[in-house]
Amino acid sequence: MAQTKQLFSENEIESFIDKNCIQNIGSHLNTSRDILKELFSNLNEWALENNSQLKKDKSFYSKEIIGLLETLRFVFCGDDYDVSDIINSSKHEFMKDIEKLQKEKKDKAINIHKFLWSHINYKDLLYSKKLITNDYPYLHIAELESATKIYLSKSWLKSSIVEWMLIDALVFSETIHFHQNQPNRVKNPYNNKIAIVFPIIFSLMSEFFYLVLTALVCFFLAADNQTIYWLIFSAITIIRWLNPNKFKREQDSQKTIELLFEMIGIYTQHLKEQAFNPILVRELLLDLSKKGAVYSHYIFHLLDRKISNSHQ
Repeated sequence: MAQTKQLFSENEIESFIDKNCIQNIGSHLNTSRDILKELFSNLNEWALENNSQLKKDKSFYSKEIIGLLETLRFVFCGDDYDVSDIINSSKHEFMKDIEKLQKEKKDKAINIHKFLWSHINYKDLLYSKKLITNDYPYLHIAELESATKIYLSKSWLKSSIVEWMLIDALVFSETIHFHQNQPNRVKNPYNNKIAIVFPIIFSLMSEFFYLVLTALVCFFLAADNQTIYWLIFSAITIIRWLNPNKFKREQDSQKTIELLFEMIGIYTQHLKEQAFNPILVRELLLDLSKKGAVYSHYIFHLLDRKISNSHQ
């Protein structure tokens, strides 16, 4: 006989939310309260449609949902152990523990507890010195993948907010990892025109050094013979200018920079809103993967589920 009663009542859902989430101040779509409400509501729908597959009692499903929320909170703490140590305390203990933290860490703990993750303003990183000082959320990709694996392992765990958060965080982490492996001069391409001026000055200084070095070598080889001097000088300079390895290095460097900006473009333009186009993002990420960008395969698994759910 098909189940007609919801697995969890509205009162039970609200009880779980109040027990595991601090009071929400103001309006914010991507809060832990919204996530729990969405997870329990979607579980109720799944339970009504798949009553015969309900082989566990209610406590099993509620523990799994709360466990996922706690995992996400821990992962989004990154390397901040002061915050991660208290982030999953009981609500009462959490409110008491945050008072022992410095203001910056206290604010971070509250934000993660309430909002978990927010889209990063990548342009702010580019215009400032934050990339150099590592002043941005650092997340472990392996931990994000582990949380994603937990979420994907159960078909009844369904939350558009969680999916967006995980995709956004994974794409950001892969982009910032690729970005940080670039030379310092391309880390802040918009910072005070330094990125434009420095390469030009560096190139001119290098060329001047090689020309002076070539002139000294020719002086000792040719002695006072001007004809031989200029023949040797011209030959060395032309060979150096026509060095195919030099052009290849420059081309490879330019391709890397172009790839980096395409990766940043996808993150800043296509993932800043929760209501993004998963089909388009998937195509763009696959295209960049063919060009050399590295993205976790869990991103594509999440996108595939999101696309599949949108067709149901």
